[in-house]
Amino acid sequence: MGSTDLSVNMGFKAEGPGHPEVQLAINELFEMGKEEGFKIGTVAANSAGVRKVFESGACYIGITGTSVISNALEQVVSETIKVN
Repeated sequence: MGSTDLSVNMGFKAEGPGHPEVQLAINELFEMGKEEGFKIGTVAANSAGVRKVFESGACYIGITGTSVISNALEQVVSETIKVN
């Protein structure tokens, strides 16, 4: 399930996947998947996102290489700024 695609199709392009109605729809999809025995997968951009969707019921989670690299660079820069 692509949460960004879902948010755009629901009319929340500017707000994105974080919009409350989109989050509700995502949670409902995970619940329906559990009830029907479907394995649902989605994507996450960081470790917190992976934990969240895994706890919600995702059976597989895609993480893009660009988000991994971006998050790692942010961490390095943040830690470097703290040291200096």
